[in-house]
Amino acid sequence: MLDVTPERLACLLETAPVGAVACLTMLSETVRHEAARTVAEHLCRGLGEVDRDQLALPL
Repeated sequence: MLDVTPERLACLLETAPVGAVACLTMLSETVRHEAARTVAEHLCRGLGEVDRDQLALPL
């Protein structure tokens, strides 16, 4: 099960590519869209990381 908490999301946002985070405020819609996609991909990768101490049990 994914452990999505405000603390986890905050940590991931703090480690997101700085250039992409800064570009979220740009005037160009295209640049903002690409920046949002980059940050979203970073979040997805971070949330998809498996905790090695957690047992994977079949459902």
